Amino acid sequence: MGKKPVKYSVVDAFTDSAFKGNPAAVCLLEDERDDQWLQSVAAEFNISETCYLIRTTDPDSETRDSVPRFHLRWFTPVAEVKLCGHATLAASHYLFTSGLVNANKIEFLTLSGVLTAKRAPETEQMDSFIELDFPVVPLIEFDSAEIPAISKALNGASVIDLKESTTDENLFVVLPSGKTVADLQPQIDEIRRCPGRGGVIVTGLAPSGSGFDFISRYFCPKGGINEDPVTGSVHCALAAYWSKKLGKCDFVAYQASPRGGILNLHLDENRQRVLLRGKAVTVMEVPGFIVKSKLRRRLPNKSVTGKEQGRAAQTDPNSFEAQSKNRYLGCYKVDAFTDSAFKGNPAAVCLLEEERDDEWLQSVAAEFNLAATCYLTRIAEPEPEVRDSVPNPRFHLRWFNPLAEVRFLLLRMIRLFAERLHENVVKETKTFYCRLSLRS
Repeated sequence: MGKKPVKYSVVDAFTDSAFKGNPAAVCLLEDERDDQWLQSVAAEFNISETCYLIRTTDPDSETRDSVPRFHLRWFTPVAEVKLCGHATLAASHYLFTSGLVNANKIEFLTLSGVLTAKRAPETEQMDSFIELDFPVVPLIEFDSAEIPAISKALNGASVIDLKESTTDENLFVVLPSGKTVADLQPQIDEIRRCPGRGGVIVTGLAPSGSGFDFISRYFCPKGGINEDPVTGSVHCALAAYWSKKLGKCDFVAYQASPRGGILNLHLDENRQRVLLRGKAVTVMEVPGFIVKSKLRRRLPNKSVTGKEQGRAAQTDPNSFEAQSKNRYLGCYKVDAFTDSAFKGNPAAVCLLEEERDDEWLQSVAAEFNLAATCYLTRIAEPEPEVRDSVPNPRFHLRWFNPLAEVRFLLLRMIRLFAERLHENVVKETKTFYCRLSLRS
């Protein structure tokens, strides 16, 4: 008997808005899979991190007071990693919100030991936060003779301090200010040539009045990620560094990638642990093969509390909560020009029930991060009395890569999707043709 289909969700971590923060694919496995399969799936997702969960405790014996346990592994598109904060937050959010655990705390068995996640106590400042308990990542001095090469990789930025993390060999670079960090335009090819096996963490003090203590960014082209949107694990080094500089243990940090993300941190010096607190949003759920996607248009930027946002969601039809009840995106992920999974060219094929604005379409394509995401909207069928003479279903079709709409994209995936659509939607049509209405 073959293995069961994998259930997965895509979760945006360290944010409370879809298409912000750092996306992670969370896969719930019912049995072990070999490393090659795990790596192939992560490469197929092509987002910064894919994590895999296998339950080790019996769900029927769990109570509110017991602690469910899961094996947890993390993969980038090119390699397994020992620690990942945002994917752990994503996994925790998925388990807490899906009803798969009946507890306020979860334990994860990982390559970095036992990690815990728990629901943070709800306060005005901490509504819906999840708290991760991670080990401190120590820093050591690094050869100052490498500063010119590192400065070149950072487009000539002045390097104030240079260290290296001991657990993952990331370079830790302090720049003159948080604004310098945010404005930085690095040379990715030069970063790839920097010493060490890891990436480059850059950080600086946040501007006064910004509401943040420090700002950071993380570049890791050697790991298949030019810039990670929000990185929980590097804050296990950042918290320890800035605690010594600022003489405090509690921080609000901002990672200034294009997607951006906010982290609340506490350094426990006695235990040498860092508590990372953040929110997450599920943007896609896949029971089996068809995506049930909860994707929303962005709400206007308003300074409101979480409770006010919750009340607004009850009346705003474009809110995440409102759309999650009645807005679903049927989607196939298809490997084209191949008859084997994880080969050929992957594309996302989304069947829409109604038109969506261009910003929404582009945001979804960026979330998929594949070479192509295409959108199909069915054109109204003819009246029953003339349907037999016009048997061909018709669709509007648009293509987007992660950055922009493209004018023309002819892939065999269209035929594959048409065949699948025929099987699931239009079984009454014996001969299936797909006539596509193309935008000029």
